[in-house]
Amino acid sequence: GISVAIIDLGSGTTDVAIFRDAYIRVSRSFTIGGCRFEERIAERLGLELATARQIKFTRAGINVDGIVPLGDDEETKIGQAVQEVAEEMVEEIQRSLDYYRAQNGWIPIDRIIVTGAGVKMPGMVEYLSHILGAQIELADPLHNFDRVDNFPSDVEAYAGAIGLALWKVDTA
Repeated sequence: GISVAIIDLGSGTTDVAIFRDAYIRVSRSFTIGGCRFEERIAERLGLELATARQIKFTRAGINVDGIVPLGDDEETKIGQAVQEVAEEMVEEIQRSLDYYRAQNGWIPIDRIIVTGAGVKMPGMVEYLSHILGAQIELADPLHNFDRVDNFPSDVEAYAGAIGLALWKVDTA
């Protein structure tokens, strides 16, 4: 069978679910999400969280090669904060993937799909791909739906809600 890991990069948590033969084999949630980036930026620069949130999406970016910048200027502090949190997050994701592999004879994970608002952070998907050594696919929660022009461009952030709505319809 095919092994698929789905990683939801949420604001408060990152959730990892690994499926094989249509059954969940590993499900794990940890408290490193998008808010952690904001908190670290705010802490380093002495800013309000709202300002740090704006910085996260406009001035912050994850270095694909994982190198933490050196220096003491504002841009460097932002880069350091972001890189540290990205490393913590990917370390936990890697632990989940390694646990699955160890429990299943070290079989490979065939697909890794990411979703959630965290995929919008500059460099996130490329960093995950580089560090995990795998091609990363972006989830498209609307692939079975007719598209409407006015739907938000950050559809990945709605994947959980769409999934729950579909589950409710299916069980009704």
